[in-house]
Amino acid sequence: MLALASLPALLPAYTLRVKHPTASGGVVELEGIAGTPTGALSFGVELEVPAGQPGIHGWNVGLSHDSSVLTADAATLDETAADTLGAEFSSVDIVPSGIVSSVILDTPHSVLLPAGSKSSVLFATYSGVYPAKDTTVQTRLRLVDGLQGPSGPVTTGATAWNGVSEAAVSPVRENLIVLLSGFEYSTAFDLSLTTDGARPMGDAEVLAGFIRPGSQPSYRVKVLLESRLPPGSDSGAQGWSLSIEHDPSFLQPGPPTIQGTQAGSLFSGGFQKHELISNDSGNGVISAVVLSLTEPISFPPVSRNDVLGIDYRWMGDTSIDGKQPATSIEFRDKLRGQGQPVNNVVTHLGASNRPLVRRRLTLDLEVGDPPLQPFIRSDANDDGHRNIADAVWILSELFFRGPPTLCFSAADANADGLKDITDVAFLLQYYFLAGRPPSAPFPDCGSVFEADPTSCPLGSTSCGAP
Repeated sequence: MLALASLPALLPAYTLRVKHPTASGGVVELEGIAGTPTGALSFGVELEVPAGQPGIHGWNVGLSHDSSVLTADAATLDETAADTLGAEFSSVDIVPSGIVSSVILDTPHSVLLPAGSKSSVLFATYSGVYPAKDTTVQTRLRLVDGLQGPSGPVTTGATAWNGVSEAAVSPVRENLIVLLSGFEYSTAFDLSLTTDGARPMGDAEVLAGFIRPGSQPSYRVKVLLESRLPPGSDSGAQGWSLSIEHDPSFLQPGPPTIQGTQAGSLFSGGFQKHELISNDSGNGVISAVVLSLTEPISFPPVSRNDVLGIDYRWMGDTSIDGKQPATSIEFRDKLRGQGQPVNNVVTHLGASNRPLVRRRLTLDLEVGDPPLQPFIRSDANDDGHRNIADAVWILSELFFRGPPTLCFSAADANADGLKDITDVAFLLQYYFLAGRPPSAPFPDCGSVFEADPTSCPLGSTSCGAP
């Protein structure tokens, strides 16, 4: 191993740090299904040389771990400074409870880690087992002295070269706390993303259709929470957190909200926090809701409810006729806003549940002007009749897990651009209280220009072709 000169330790601002891509504040939390192998867990060690100080000529690293929690499976200097700078001497070894490494860049001191640089000096891969559900095991990766290497005990440090002589430096050591947490997926709750006109396909809801050249339509996306708790359950979901990712080159979300959702109608003195995020954790929306902090408010144990609404504006290229852009909005754990990374979790009786089923929304579109799809405004159930059944259909879709109206415009009875309870009220007033009739096309099939063709795609009604 590299023998450091026996000179006084200098320049304490040099730093050696243990790193992980998702670490924050010297802590990384890694989660997995309870009792299962972690798979490969990759970490690195970085050496920072402060600005204005002598460059680094060589270094020793001793990195320890708790072998009862983690096993060191591999250690390498590939793609580290030793590799890229062609070190004259380098070694790396896995030893009991640790990894040791030594590097000398070159004897003439012509190759150095320069002042103001940060360089990777070691990569290591570990594995372990995730602990039991809702438990966390804490361990550390520590930069230490005294690990026994092939040539004797290793002292973690570095050697600086000031142009005249070598000097031993003792870098500040930034260790890493590793938290391993176990969870189990729940089959009692499902999460899905949907929008008007989307249809189920495999593990996704898919909105297929046209997008007009040069347009930037908006899509109202809803988060649906479905509960299937066992018989005898007295309550359902009391709160949840959501972490939803999108591709910003295609979509731009507006402010997320529970207003106008079933969650919003139940919310009473609870907690809610919603954020749009774009940072190193990803691009998306995070949301956390507790329906009430003072009352036992929850959804029914068996129910399907919309819990969040987000308006996404299309930002993709629509200049080329015939182009077929596609993108997805999906649930992805660990997006981070102002607080800690957020997981997709549903709370029931104070316990956390990770939904097993998380259906994404895929927009599979084609740039072009499609033929207009005829429809009858107010004929939501598409049976060709105009009666109270349509109001019941809309009500069932909105609040009782009923089937969707495939042509959004047919359910927009009052032609205000929305599909909501006001359409039900409008139809009841028309049929029974001498209210005004729906606007065209009514009472027969007809077509209207739609800014967003997906609101009434071809084949979504039984009206014939125009």
